Amino acid sequence: MQAVILALLAICTICYCFDPRCLDKYLGTAFDECTFEHGGNKAYTTNWAGFRKSVDTNEKCFRACVLRKCDFLDEEAKIKEDVPLGLAIMLSGGNRSKVPSIEQAARACRNLMQYGDNICENTENWSRCITEQCKRCGLELKL
Repeated sequence: MQAVILALLAICTICYCFDPRCLDKYLGTAFDECTFEHGGNKAYTTNWAGFRKSVDTNEKCFRACVLRKCDFLDEEAKIKEDVPLGLAIMLSGGNRSKVPSIEQAARACRNLMQYGDNICENTENWSRCITEQCKRCGLELKL
């Protein structure tokens, strides 16, 4: 039984290339841990869930922290190749019909990214790009 569970976890990690726990309750834990690490408050979570721009550097770094904890970033702090699918699932609000259009926007933004030295700015730019590219996708993040 343990081998089956490990195999399923390995498949999920390969398919999504990010921590599949972020599709469940761990996302809230990541939000809480990163809020604490970056001196934030619930407004950070509310702003992100509402797809609003970050108001300051700490909030941008809070977002980068969540992406790191959910394993969205590679060793060079770039968005991993297969993250757009997992992100689309997260932002679909449980509506599978939204996944393809959200994934397409996330993938386009990943390809358009011009990475700088500041991981906080990079993740904010990616987030802004997705919001802009996907105005009609019906983005919804359930926390």
